[in-house]
Amino acid sequence: MVQETDPIVAVFTRTGVGTYRATITGAFPTAGKVPNIDGTINGLTGTRYNIARIDANTIEIKSVIADGTLTDGLFTGKTLEVKVWD
Repeated sequence: MVQETDPIVAVFTRTGVGTYRATITGAFPTAGKVPNIDGTINGLTGTRYNIARIDANTIEIKSVIADGTLTDGLFTGKTLEVKVWD
């Protein structure tokens, strides 16, 4: 059985060009339960993102264009949903 709780708002911080951190206190306690995720940004050809756990409270999101350059603005008008399962 999966139980959903009320949405929790993450605090997002830009830490550099194309690099952002999402902080939710205690949301990512176990390193093995938070995979390193790579994907494409829907609707934007040649773009990619990476999500990785930094610590028990933080994940880091990087957005890049086709040549691997970190780039801002790729998530403009997009929705990012982070789900954490126990």
